[in-house]
Amino acid sequence: NRFYFDYGTEGFDAYYEPYQLKMNEVLQEKGFIKGNDFVTQRFEGADHSPKSWEARLHVPIKFLLGNI
Repeated sequence: NRFYFDYGTEGFDAYYEPYQLKMNEVLQEKGFIKGNDFVTQRFEGADHSPKSWEARLHVPIKFLLGNI
């Protein structure tokens, strides 16, 4: 299994980072390898909106489906 997480720094997403960092720790404690089994991306200036997601949709697609 692979996991992809991302968040911006504006609006609702501005509160997300501490929780995501904890999630990263939990995954690593469970043996998941950052960059291989999971990726977390922080997008400066992005918010929690379809417009922001559209601008970066290629990132999770490449990670999640890139080695098929």
